[in-house]
Amino acid sequence: MKGWVVASTKLMFSTNEIDAYNRVTFASSLLTAPYKGFDVAVTVLEVLMFALALVALLTLHSQKLTEAHSISIMAVIGFFFAHWFLQTYYYYLTNAAIARLPEFVDASTLATANRMDKAFQAAYGFWGTAGPEIVIMIFSVAFVAFFIYAFWKRDVVATWTPGTVMTVMEPPTPTIPLQHPTSPTVGATTVPRTKFCRFCGARIVRDSKFCEECGKKLA
Repeated sequence: MKGWVVASTKLMFSTNEIDAYNRVTFASSLLTAPYKGFDVAVTVLEVLMFALALVALLTLHSQKLTEAHSISIMAVIGFFFAHWFLQTYYYYLTNAAIARLPEFVDASTLATANRMDKAFQAAYGFWGTAGPEIVIMIFSVAFVAFFIYAFWKRDVVATWTPGTVMTVMEPPTPTIPLQHPTSPTVGATTVPRTKFCRFCGARIVRDSKFCEECGKKLA
């Protein structure tokens, strides 16, 4: 018996099983070799997407790099759909190529390899199922949805940098109504009207009948 190490899980298979698995793996690699360029292109698009996403985040609050921010967002969205198309097409081509394995490997060898592959998936647990692909798909959709929303609601916040002049709008000056001064009013005391005595010239109350100075009758 030989030990076959997969990640941190150790599975025991016979030499014949291991040889069968190696023959199927080698035949699969030959059949899918013409399409390795698609795999490389998919990887390059992934790197470009994350690089452009970083550029979009760095230029989020830049007033001078508004155009670069918009272009990076649009590029991320475009590369995402290009990545999705290439990856889907690559999976289609490789699955069609692997479907030709019975032409190159006998049925018993292929059955042994399939049985070992299921054992590997069971040993991996969650990572041997379709779960990781579903998680990656959900993350990718959320990733591109975020950038579509960012492009739709793109607003660059103006921030001050040394050496630049920003115009500050002053608040309007409140209008205070003018109050006209009013003449002072005399309270309860009223100044009486006066006149002059025609005999001595003294100032006396207008309604007086006798002069308070000379005592003569005025009326």
